Amino acid sequence: MNSPVLAVHFAPTIAARLSPYLPWWAQAVRDWQLNGDPDRLFGRDVYNHPNGYSQTWAKHVHVVPSPHLAGHEKWENASSAFNRTSDRLMIYSVSEEHPFKYGVLLLALLGDPGGHDKLIKGAAAQENRQLWEDLAYAHQSSGDMPTGTVTES
Repeated sequence: MNSPVLAVHFAPTIAARLSPYLPWWAQAVRDWQLNGDPDRLFGRDVYNHPNGYSQTWAKHVHVVPSPHLAGHEKWENASSAFNRTSDRLMIYSVSEEHPFKYGVLLLALLGDPGGHDKLIKGAAAQENRQLWEDLAYAHQSSGDMPTGTVTES
């Protein structure tokens, strides 16, 4: 019997940015979600909490920083995923209760450097957080995807 495959969906902006590496990214995200990230590509994983709300749907995970930037050595020496932090962030959505139902929706890849500023500073960041929150809610509640989403399964 075949086990289910976790679909990874790329919103149009992140799909354009990561093309032609979508299959590689999809497999890396699957490994992280299903096997605990054996390659140590992902670090601290937290909810976005847009506008201070306690309920949130969108999350961001810290992604391994570029080797030439400050912080890469700290990442490599961190004892746990929680201790691996960077300024490169991936915004995403996944139902923790039913991850196979709608898969993982990748919404944005920010920074390196500058990810946290793009997440929290200014009106544009607030608009983006609300957009990601709305997209994540639609994804988790009914499986809706942004128009132009690319799926790797």
